[in-house]
Amino acid sequence: MISSEALLPPELQPYQLRISPEKLHDLLFYAMLYVGEGATTASECAVLGTHAIYVNTLKLGYLAEEDERYHLVSDFSGRICTNKTVLAEVKKLLQNPDIKKEGKRKSAILVHDKIDVTAFMVRFIEHYPEHVIS
Repeated sequence: MISSEALLPPELQPYQLRISPEKLHDLLFYAMLYVGEGATTASECAVLGTHAIYVNTLKLGYLAEEDERYHLVSDFSGRICTNKTVLAEVKKLLQNPDIKKEGKRKSAILVHDKIDVTAFMVRFIEHYPEHVIS
């Protein structure tokens, strides 16, 4: 499936994604793999347990951890990137019959390693200013 803000050439139009925007995360959750230039979408895939291949010249630091530590995002932003190298990564990932299971396991570790920002903010506000001073 292809998501594009630009008009696709006729030969690719049958593959154009036609879902409402609020269902995108459902699609990403159940997808086998995401390949694209959207860093936010690649990061969201990692949290959802779906492996992602990020292909863009823009290097973003928050993707580095998801690539290097959790191995959920293959970040091609700092590499010489060709169709051949990206397709080789796609094939490598999709040859793994346990890709979804491994993605969910890695995602659980990623989420466990993070803090609950809402709980942090509530604690911070409820205990202000002594939280800041002590």
